[in-house]
Amino acid sequence: MKPLKSSVIDERLLPVMLVPLFLLPLLHPMGLVLSIALALILVLAETGIREGGVLLLMMTLLASTIKTSPLNIIPDFLDLTVISFALFLGVAVVYVLFKRWTIPRPILLDVLFALFILIVGLQYFHAPHGAKVYALFKLTRFLFLAAPFYIIPRLLAREDFDALSRWMAIVGSVVCVGLFLAFPDLQSMKASGSSYLTIAAGAGVVMLFCAVRFVREDRLLWRLFFLVGMMGALILVFKTNSRGGQLFAPLVLSLYLMYVFRHKRLLVVFAAVLLVTVTLVTYAMYPDFFERFLLIFKRHKGSSISTRFVMYRVAWNLLTERFFTGIGLGGFSAYHFLLYPHNLFLEIFLEHGLFGGLAFCGVLAGAGLRWVRQAAAGALNSSGAPYLLSALFIFLFQMTSFGLESTRLFFFFLGCVISLSLMPGEDPPEKVSYQQIPSTPDNP
Repeated sequence: MKPLKSSVIDERLLPVMLVPLFLLPLLHPMGLVLSIALALILVLAETGIREGGVLLLMMTLLASTIKTSPLNIIPDFLDLTVISFALFLGVAVVYVLFKRWTIPRPILLDVLFALFILIVGLQYFHAPHGAKVYALFKLTRFLFLAAPFYIIPRLLAREDFDALSRWMAIVGSVVCVGLFLAFPDLQSMKASGSSYLTIAAGAGVVMLFCAVRFVREDRLLWRLFFLVGMMGALILVFKTNSRGGQLFAPLVLSLYLMYVFRHKRLLVVFAAVLLVTVTLVTYAMYPDFFERFLLIFKRHKGSSISTRFVMYRVAWNLLTERFFTGIGLGGFSAYHFLLYPHNLFLEIFLEHGLFGGLAFCGVLAGAGLRWVRQAAAGALNSSGAPYLLSALFIFLFQMTSFGLESTRLFFFFLGCVISLSLMPGEDPPEKVSYQQIPSTPDNP
């Protein structure tokens, strides 16, 4: 087992700290109880020091999913995302100071991303007068709560990614169950602050993390736990009635299971039957979960889809008129009450012009090429698989919902793809054989 390392406590001091645990039972009858309590405190303290940054990062990534639900114990006037991110930044600074994390070297994609940030900032001054308030809100959210997540994964080491994957699957499963019980239906989600889209995005990500942990786990009980967590998160996606979530989450999950089980046809059949069964049973018990999704196959597709076609038409007409300069950050809100076109590509080219669109596409193309190379090299069979899968899911989801100000998960998993591509591959397990031992005079 790899020894645990703390970023703050010198390992040579740990045995000294454990001495009282052996002395206390000799000094007092209650010493054993006190020793156990102190041992638990030391373990929790060491875990907090060692994985505190990862835990706070996980909290920040899931904050938008739970902050408008009864699971959020923070008062309403405090933004859970802002608070958790501020705490994470504080811990990250400590980790950098103690050399636990290192500031990454810039690469070409970073230059393109910095150019894109600059264009977004300049386009704020180009925003229509009536959209200035929304443009300022959008700029603030993008600069402080979205864009930084592109670079955060570059601070993490391989063991940090492994720890984050574990916590996202375990804690995320519990969160998904809590959210399923907390919200009776879609209307209650909307009443809480129109959070059903963020719930669908978060549940889809948790589902993929659980799926990878399920495939890679050797212990039976933990494998069952992650299987239940995966299915519970999928059912929560259904409950949100988010068509993007209901379409893309099962799609990416199915592609992953077919890939990892491609040489085991029986497991492919089992995975397919399991997904279909869970979907049909959920539909039989809760047909209203699929009400909005089934409108896609009907002649009258509902007001939401009709409105989207209107938005796309308005956005395209504006794009053809201001293709080079764009209409300014948040400018679409001056032409439609839904504020943004519900398609990230269309939104960026429309509001930031040709150069902003090209800078964004350059970053996306570079990350996409790295995604393909990693997948071709077998990364979907590694511990980095949930990050690649989540990047694909969030990218597809972002094309139907969310604006530039709500791209935290998008940029985080984009950064994960880049960060993992810069890391050396996972070391294969050591296998010692007599043929591998070189011959020496003492060892013929």
